[in-house]
Amino acid sequence: MKHHAWGWGAVIGLIGLGLVSGTAGAQTPAERDTVMQVTSPNGQVEAHVMLDGEGRPGYAIALGDQPLLKPSPLGLATTMGRWAGTLSVQSVSDVESVRDEYELKHGKCSACRYEARRRVVRMANEAGSTLALVFQVSNDGVAFRYRIPQQEKAEQVTAYREFTGFQFAEETTSWLMPMHDPVSGWQQTFPAYEGHYVKDEPVGQPSPSGVGWAFPGLFRRPDVGWALVTEAGLDGSYHASRLEARSDGLYRVAGPEPGEGTGPGDPTASTFTLPFASPWRLVAVGEDLAPIVESSLVSDVSPPSMHDAASFVESGKVAWSWLPLKDESIVPEMQRRFIDMAARYGFEYCLIDNWWDEQIGYDGVQKLVDYAEQKGVGIFLWYNSNGSFNTAPQMPQDRMHAAEVREEEFQRLQEMGVRGVKVDFFGGDKQSVIQLYRNLFRDAGEHDLMVNVHGSTLPRGWRRTYPQFMTSEAVRGYEYITFGQEDADRAPSHATVLPFTRNVVGPMDFTPTMLTDSVGASERRTSDAFDLAMTVVFESGLQHLGVTPESLERQPGAVQDLLSDVPAAWDEIQFLDGYPGQYVILARRSGDTWYVGGFNGEAEARTVQVPLSFLEGAVSGTIITDGTDRRSVEQRSFSGESSDTLTVELQGRGGVVGRVTTSAE
Repeated sequence: MKHHAWGWGAVIGLIGLGLVSGTAGAQTPAERDTVMQVTSPNGQVEAHVMLDGEGRPGYAIALGDQPLLKPSPLGLATTMGRWAGTLSVQSVSDVESVRDEYELKHGKCSACRYEARRRVVRMANEAGSTLALVFQVSNDGVAFRYRIPQQEKAEQVTAYREFTGFQFAEETTSWLMPMHDPVSGWQQTFPAYEGHYVKDEPVGQPSPSGVGWAFPGLFRRPDVGWALVTEAGLDGSYHASRLEARSDGLYRVAGPEPGEGTGPGDPTASTFTLPFASPWRLVAVGEDLAPIVESSLVSDVSPPSMHDAASFVESGKVAWSWLPLKDESIVPEMQRRFIDMAARYGFEYCLIDNWWDEQIGYDGVQKLVDYAEQKGVGIFLWYNSNGSFNTAPQMPQDRMHAAEVREEEFQRLQEMGVRGVKVDFFGGDKQSVIQLYRNLFRDAGEHDLMVNVHGSTLPRGWRRTYPQFMTSEAVRGYEYITFGQEDADRAPSHATVLPFTRNVVGPMDFTPTMLTDSVGASERRTSDAFDLAMTVVFESGLQHLGVTPESLERQPGAVQDLLSDVPAAWDEIQFLDGYPGQYVILARRSGDTWYVGGFNGEAEARTVQVPLSFLEGAVSGTIITDGTDRRSVEQRSFSGESSDTLTVELQGRGGVVGRVTTSAE
């Protein structure tokens, strides 16, 4: 691959960013030289780190010899020192190969492999304090972070500003979700990453909420490729981040808003001891969408599992009465009916949602746990994260936030035989809330309990470090569709954005699949085949389904069989076709069986040619497609060779889902 010199065009970009002062003519060639360059193993992805004439750090990313990310700022400001200008280079490391193989208990891949090249540049400010920039470049993207080594006179340090940014060319378009204003949010539970995406719009527009854009952000530069921007590796020493509200094509990293949550700590700052490593800033890249959708970069750079012997962790489908029937269903008789449904159709779990402490009680829950165990079904219980973190009234509360109380509760649940907890309403991204997540996952694992978080932040690689962390909401999911018709109307298009954005970076508890015309206060716009396809297209270690015993009983055998058989954890993923906001087709493998799922987010029908080249040998399978109307389905079988394509007619707001096997299996 040709190496970029980042000459005059790059310098002009640096001047526009404020990374260079003065005129271009005042800069010597040496002052414009790249400080460090790192290339991916396949030679197609390249990162450059540079200093301008005033010692301000920046970086740029190229994909296939073309600039994908223009020169963009770097830097960090802390109480120990500021590294944003007048920096000098202390050292640049040699290229180091990074190789890692690991297993995930649940996710888009079970046996994961990461290969990258790493270099580190150490820079000093005028006071002599050192900051290291670590860059790792893999075939599917760039990961970088800041490190502050142990230094004299710095026992505890507070970071109060980060200068990292992502500069995109003006012809780039984006798919971005506005953050919610925490002050106007319900009961101090915002932001919770529960918004619609602004789709395929030119970069540079300010966030309509005025409080920034959520990670991940998806960007497309025509004739160059795609980039997905996010973060990973939060360990409690730093708050979670987002992108600033204003951009002009430069999307700077920003911290939480001052009004987030009611718990302890300054939302806008993070305090840590040295040595310190910041969260990874990630840019997943691809000339097409396949490397983005299939990327495991978030888990690749996250810390290894702290619970290698987590044999209690088992993915599965979950019966859940609250989505279709709300609070009134949290009573013993109704929960037994959903346990019976789970047992009949092979669902591994049943979730008992909010108010169970008042409407059922611990003794009643124990009876349900015993009843479910006899039928081979595990029980999850809902909790409010609460304490001072939110003011939501749902019960039980004040059992998860304090360490000693949480330990007591987890010990009790373990003795009762409960399999896991769903903890809700976290409200914000500040450091103390991130620490609560980590402590919750750690303590649950010590009591053989799995964890699902709702009203929550974006997952950032935690399922690798804590395999008992099964899934998180952090999405405008199905419950919103039941709340109002506007969300139901937008659901088809919204669903086609998520496989390219939110679900790329971690498990997503969208709570898919309702098979009735009316869903709460709304009329459902998606077809039955569309909803069934969600079980394959959307990945979540716990797949909560919105079906009721009555709605599932009315379905044809093909639908019942699919929901009985479809897994919630996968060995492999293949992106087949699609465009965010329009349609998506992908395949996932579990063991020897491939499942294909897809749906059309638009009103007009679409014919899709599904390539079978990801398979080998003779191919056969069965798919479910839309029937004569939105509430009927048709099943058909097919056979052929892996060199063939499968023609699928996707009805407007319709879907397809099915199983595929090959002769090689």
